[in-house]
Amino acid sequence: MIREHITKYKFYDGVRAAKTISASSFSKDILELYLAATESPKPGTFGRGAIGSIFHMGMEHMFKSHPSTKSGRFVQEERVERPLNDYMINGKTDLVDYMDHVIFDWKGMSASAYATFKSNKKDHRINIQMAVYNWLLGGDFTAEAHCFITDWDPVKPTHPASAYQIVECNIMTTEEIEAYMAAKIKELEEYLDASKLPPKCENVMPRFVKDGMYVDSKCAYYCDYSHVCKRKRDDTAKTLGLKWGRS
Repeated sequence: MIREHITKYKFYDGVRAAKTISASSFSKDILELYLAATESPKPGTFGRGAIGSIFHMGMEHMFKSHPSTKSGRFVQEERVERPLNDYMINGKTDLVDYMDHVIFDWKGMSASAYATFKSNKKDHRINIQMAVYNWLLGGDFTAEAHCFITDWDPVKPTHPASAYQIVECNIMTTEEIEAYMAAKIKELEEYLDASKLPPKCENVMPRFVKDGMYVDSKCAYYCDYSHVCKRKRDDTAKTLGLKWGRS
């Protein structure tokens, strides 16, 4: 009974609609955005997304009784949207401080992911997401990513000193992020109008598995559209005797 309730719980409260792009999706490759616009995602499994949602629910509960939340200074889990070039851009912020104009985002991540993120490049997916949030809220906000290292090990010298790290996000200006989003929408629309499949994703997260062979782990494990993607590599999967959702 408990397992059934947890695995069947609906964590995502957004609505899938045509010409809608979320703040967290803008860093994705055009192919993934194209497939999201033209195909249905594969049936979900209880994976990282569900675990992340449970983590966010815990953080929401932690701040529920905070004095600043009760007074309205802190607003949690607020869904906001704004139109851009015939598209509706939306996002759901974790917590916003409307007095000091700070957007807070809770991120569970591996130590290796944190090592990449802490270089704090503007085009990192988290910083793009925070820049879109700032644009959605009208600008004049800063952003903080509160990172919780899920595989933290104090013995490993490559891991940070604490499993909880805060990064002041290096985000684009509202003008920069609007131009970035407009360019991505334009490119997506060109492929959609031509009914032409975009090139293979650049960020496929290749990982070595055994005997010098590797898999495109994003395609194999993390993409919601791998079951219908004609660009996905199948040769490695066949070599390893894996199925990854194919019939």
